[in-house]
Amino acid sequence: MVSIFFAIENSLPFARSNISNIMHQILKFAKQMVRKLPLKWLRVQQEIQKLKVKNIYLPTNEVIDLVERCGVKQDAQRVLLEYLHDLGEILYFPDDDALKDIIVLDLMKVVDMFKTIITVIEPKLMKPKHRKAWRRLDLGILEEHLLRHLWKEFNFSDKTFDFFVSLMQKFGLVCERKGGERIFYVLSRLKSECVKTSPPDDGKRTISIFHDFGSYLPDDLFQRGVTKFIESFQIEDNEPTLSYEHVEMNIEELHHVVLNVATIKHRRMFQTTITRIKILNPDKPIEDADPLPSVCKKVLSFLEKELRIFSQSGARGVELTRYIRCVCNDAHMHIVRKFDKDVLPCGSNGIEVKRYRRLFGDDVPQQEDVLQSQELVTNPEGFVDDATIATVSEKMDLSWRRLGVRLGLRWSDVNRYYADERETPKAVKNMLKDWRSSFSSEGHQLNVLCTALKQHGRSDLAGMWFDGKIDEDTQINAKQAESFDDRDLLFICDNLSSNLWRRLGVRLGLKWVNINNISKSNRRLEDSIMESLVTWRDGQSKHQMPIMIHAFEQQKLYSLADQVCKRHSYKVDKDVTPSQSRLLQVPTHHREEQGHLAEIDLLFIAEKLDCNWNLLGLYLGLTPSELSQIASDLSPPIVDACIEMLVQWRSRQEDKVNQLDKMSDALNKVERKDIKEGLVSYYQKETGVK
Repeated sequence: MVSIFFAIENSLPFARSNISNIMHQILKFAKQMVRKLPLKWLRVQQEIQKLKVKNIYLPTNEVIDLVERCGVKQDAQRVLLEYLHDLGEILYFPDDDALKDIIVLDLMKVVDMFKTIITVIEPKLMKPKHRKAWRRLDLGILEEHLLRHLWKEFNFSDKTFDFFVSLMQKFGLVCERKGGERIFYVLSRLKSECVKTSPPDDGKRTISIFHDFGSYLPDDLFQRGVTKFIESFQIEDNEPTLSYEHVEMNIEELHHVVLNVATIKHRRMFQTTITRIKILNPDKPIEDADPLPSVCKKVLSFLEKELRIFSQSGARGVELTRYIRCVCNDAHMHIVRKFDKDVLPCGSNGIEVKRYRRLFGDDVPQQEDVLQSQELVTNPEGFVDDATIATVSEKMDLSWRRLGVRLGLRWSDVNRYYADERETPKAVKNMLKDWRSSFSSEGHQLNVLCTALKQHGRSDLAGMWFDGKIDEDTQINAKQAESFDDRDLLFICDNLSSNLWRRLGVRLGLKWVNINNISKSNRRLEDSIMESLVTWRDGQSKHQMPIMIHAFEQQKLYSLADQVCKRHSYKVDKDVTPSQSRLLQVPTHHREEQGHLAEIDLLFIAEKLDCNWNLLGLYLGLTPSELSQIASDLSPPIVDACIEMLVQWRSRQEDKVNQLDKMSDALNKVERKDIKEGLVSYYQKETGVK
């Protein structure tokens, strides 16, 4: 953050030292901070540092209780804990089901725990009864009973034991074998020895890809990358062959993969070799059978995702570069950013280059490849395969729920995936697979998916598979003209200004407290808007269209009102009488008794207050600190802060108090008789009571 170096001489007085210059630079940087950290956060950090003395970890709910006692509000608690995680103060993974229930406080103690497994083991732990397990550990296989022995001093419960195993898996230090007795693969335990580092060349059945890390491949990066690969691709009851810097395994019935370190021109590279070990058509010569493109792409996509995370973690920041070997010379390597070339820069024969394009790139498969794929399964034209779903899942951000609506799913169904899987890739993958299974077999799935991606602002993803035109929004049938489905509400969400959604919710009849709860439960503003519209729609069985159009007009959203009417072929009845208009609003703007101020009344006041709104708040009994917190949480716009202030005031009034009279007195005191007179007139008009 501070790019200047300062020489420090402690023997010099303060005025002559560089310390004042350092302070100046720090203060200069502090002024550029978008938002300063609250003092409460520092108190939480200090309390956690005290807990480290006696606790390696604590249940997440106990840490959250501590945060609450320090005065941090619920909507800021996760942000604070993620901030402390980023600082390295704690380990907190709220979106990982295996790790979300425990927070690690003492990171150095955890390092000591892991060190007993992946580095030199203390002699006092090497009991004779575990002799066979020690020998297997040197071969990279860790048995559960040995791991419990190494951690026995911590006296973990089964749940806590599984937590720390999952934590090691999170960092790629171990992975659990599928099937059979519970054992773990620990590649860091493999001894350095001379092994075969080059897989055999099986002609057409084999293809290799290389990854370079700036001429330097750290041992732990290879080990962690391979560990993650085994975890993801292993077959149940099928043991991988483990040796130092050379691992072999079957990843399915048809393919075998070798992961090894290849030294080329004194450069250590991560080599991945995929081999086709079986074809389903016995009449076809096996030497002519390439690996399937879907498998090649899946392996490459997974490796580059994991290796990029490991190579850029911490302070390493190593650039990941993809290479392929030239056919003219085994030591001649070419950088490949994208598989879109026909000839290598050296002018080598382009046949092998086109093969790489076909197996790893986005080229349309040749007829032979199509036949190979059809040997496994026959899919209709435009079918969205698992590789496409995996790509979308990995590249989609937190806006994925609205993508589900664009695909035709209901918002309530999409929220089910959000509740089941808080990790975005897993949730998106589950959603897309269910969408695919429910899709009509006669439809073009890829066209629909890419159209939805383009409408969602992700043309970069849509362009990977489809270059067609976006389908126009279909006209709504006349029978449905006065009701909204989820796509209609998403259309409003896309075209609604972000600073107006709360007020529109009030005009539609939503309670302010419910609007605030919706905002807190959604991390994206657009999702909050969508949630509020769906909540209103689900509670409004009749007159949806006229109420929505009326709310638009009150909010002066005339253009949006016209677009919605056009979308539904709906004509606004200009001859509706005021009494008929009120009848449409009775279910949404109900006042409990005479003198009670509903949200719509508070909105009327808030829209007429100016920047001195907090003066009214003081007259209403709110403290300066409360007003400051309201301003911090909800402004801009000022109107939303004003509504929050008025709602808090209203919640403190006794049941029998005439809120209209009390508000009128306060407006008189702040010399806003114009608002008072307008409020009284508006209230009488809305309620029909003088």
